[in-house]
Amino acid sequence: MAKTLYQLGETVTLGGGVTLSRDTTNATVTGQLQQMIGAAWTDVSISGSSFNATSNFTTDVEVTYTTLNGSLVTVTPTSAGSYRWKITVSGGTPDCGTSTFYVEFGVYTYAEAPSTPAITSIENKVSHVDVTVNGDSGVVNYVTLYNTNGTSIGNGSRSGNGIITISPESTGLYITAIAYSYNNGVYSLPSAPVTMFLVYS
Repeated sequence: MAKTLYQLGETVTLGGGVTLSRDTTNATVTGQLQQMIGAAWTDVSISGSSFNATSNFTTDVEVTYTTLNGSLVTVTPTSAGSYRWKITVSGGTPDCGTSTFYVEFGVYTYAEAPSTPAITSIENKVSHVDVTVNGDSGVVNYVTLYNTNGTSIGNGSRSGNGIITISPESTGLYITAIAYSYNNGVYSLPSAPVTMFLVYS
């Protein structure tokens, strides 16, 4: 393997220094991709997750798995986790029996931070404040209100863009609203602060 850790969505190529020593020719080489699920290695059934190289495949001294029958062995895992190729070499001339080898690698997810959201309006309402937030689609948006001392006096959230209703702890003071977004375990940078004098209407 050229490397042992791949990002989800990246194509994995079997090769890059993986060698097997076999003193035989024209052996049968098969491969099956497996994923660790629970506590057991389980066969994976996706495009490219198995191969069978039986025609005129030579294993004189070394086998390199960069190509099999002239084609690259590639697969694109569809979920994160621990994987391994189960590779079996059997038969050949002379027949050296059957040997099984494993090549392990990992697939991880990397979540990019959402874009910084914007507060587009703040409205005084009866006993609460409506803060309108605009950010990326599919994220959770949060708003926190602060008083002039920098103390949080209220917060709220919603899925997607729109109005977040917050009931601050006190009125008749200047407040500053700051928004941020969250997605897949990652928070955005905070929005530009918006300040207003809070008096319920």
